[in-house]
Amino acid sequence: MSDFQIKAVIPARGGSKRLPRKNLVEVCGHPLIAHTIMQARASEHLSGVYVSTDDDEIAAVSERYGAEVIVRPPELAKDMSSSEDAMLHAAGWVRDRGFGDVDAYMMLQCTSPIRTEGDIDAAICQFREEEADSLLSVCRAKHFLWRAGGSSAQPINYDFRARPRSQDIIPQFQENGSFYITKSDLLSTQKCRLGGKVVMYEMDFWAAFEIDDDDDLKLIQWILEQRSVG
Repeated sequence: MSDFQIKAVIPARGGSKRLPRKNLVEVCGHPLIAHTIMQARASEHLSGVYVSTDDDEIAAVSERYGAEVIVRPPELAKDMSSSEDAMLHAAGWVRDRGFGDVDAYMMLQCTSPIRTEGDIDAAICQFREEEADSLLSVCRAKHFLWRAGGSSAQPINYDFRARPRSQDIIPQFQENGSFYITKSDLLSTQKCRLGGKVVMYEMDFWAAFEIDDDDDLKLIQWILEQRSVG
């Protein structure tokens, strides 16, 4: 896959409201962000691993674990700033430094560190094989879903008058936020991580969990511990 250049960008702001400094909190002996950096650096297909951050401590930790740091301007690291803002800035940074043509970018979110050893490379291969413009990671949703509305709650994915077996529900998938792949030209023109021909990379049940608060952190730590034992 040497003719296909794909680089990883890991957005990592210093600010976090519900779990302060969460990108640096220790999980299984390493800062949280380090798990995603190590997974990306183990890939056979990524041609570069970058961390986009506005925070000096995150930058230092990222460099220690082998990522290259892209200093994100403060105006792109606010609470309302989007991941697309970080990706577009990173793509411009890479382009301005003459690193050659980049076919696609893979955005990895460090708050979703539950990935198997082969997930990153398998997703890249699927992206190429299916000639996709963008890819998102997902987990299979196996639940009977409802929504509130009007005078009565309504089912979303089944008819309660003819309740199916759970294994017979039409397959649905939830976006788990672990990673996205976007062709460079799509990112630059549409300024969105998804577009064109979108494909899904399915991950296992445990990959649905991400860190947003202390309870999530405890669960993620437990999952990673179990996987290391297994």
